[in-house]
Amino acid sequence: PALVSKRGLVMDFLKGVPLSRASDEMKRKGIVADGVEAKMFARKLLKSLTTAFGWSILESGFFHADAHPGNIFILDDGRIGLIDFGQVKQVNSDFREAVAKVILVLDERKSDENPDDLAKIGNYASGLGIELKDDVPAHGQAAIAMWLFDGSV
Repeated sequence: PALVSKRGLVMDFLKGVPLSRASDEMKRKGIVADGVEAKMFARKLLKSLTTAFGWSILESGFFHADAHPGNIFILDDGRIGLIDFGQVKQVNSDFREAVAKVILVLDERKSDENPDDLAKIGNYASGLGIELKDDVPAHGQAAIAMWLFDGSV
């Protein structure tokens, strides 16, 4: 049964396991950690999470702000489920556009040291509203953008 109050809390049961226990669940099912099944699962999970969070941040502007492995469930039917929306964030279209531009320019850069790339990344990252101290090096905005949005750094 759903519970609704003035604050808008709605609850439902998600049948599955939290991502924090996915490794144990795979072992229990006999799935080898570096095997084909595990790699397929990882790719599907990454695609699902990228789609879900990409859509929520870039399209709707309303997203889950506490997405840790205990709040992400792998449902019995293979879909992902998110729980605990106690921390959410809504961002305006200007911010969404800045995030999209930063992600694109990060993907297009030639290297992490190229001054032109760093300047371009920093220019777009300035639209994120992050304020830096005056003594931060010129590439500070770019470094923050890489830290926030680039999993390879």
